[in-house]
Amino acid sequence: GIRLLLLLGPTVPVPAPYAISAAFSRAEVTTGAGETGDGFQLTFLVGRDGVADFALVQNPLLLPMTRVILAVVFGVAPEVLIDGIITHTQFNPGSGPGQATLAITGRDLTVMMDLEETNDTHPNQADFVIVSKIIGKYARYGLLPAPQPTFDCPIMLERTPNQQATDLGYLRGLASANGFVFHLEPVTIGVTHAY
Repeated sequence: GIRLLLLLGPTVPVPAPYAISAAFSRAEVTTGAGETGDGFQLTFLVGRDGVADFALVQNPLLLPMTRVILAVVFGVAPEVLIDGIITHTQFNPGSGPGQATLAITGRDLTVMMDLEETNDTHPNQADFVIVSKIIGKYARYGLLPAPQPTFDCPIMLERTPNQQATDLGYLRGLASANGFVFHLEPVTIGVTHAY
């Protein structure tokens, strides 16, 4: 058989608790090229319980900015479908009893690289070194730099690379300037290569 693994958590995700696993209904993972990146949508069936109405809707593990890893297991080895961040939740009460759903959508870990602009200089560093340095800031998410080597190494007297963009925007710009594209590729649970 094939098994589906759902891991959730703020930075280091853990297997989803029973209440979330039991409500799980559907998963959709999309692979996007270029600017959009990879994305996901998970759907959960929600209902009223004895303690609170629709308690799953307020579960902190299903709120925006939570990390999600979705993987399938064929035999022994898991194959990660997506390692991402929840960006939006939508509750649909349905038209009748037992038809309420909660849909959570998100994107891959590039979301975390696109939150704030940075003004930084990178003197005497080749582009692939700059990429490794920037990716290193996201090590807590299991990102490992794997850039292709570049050969242009500007010295400070000629020019100094200056970042005035989000990390994601700057990384995509560096990749484009060298004839590459920037993308993330999950390797295993909790580990993603940044190419």
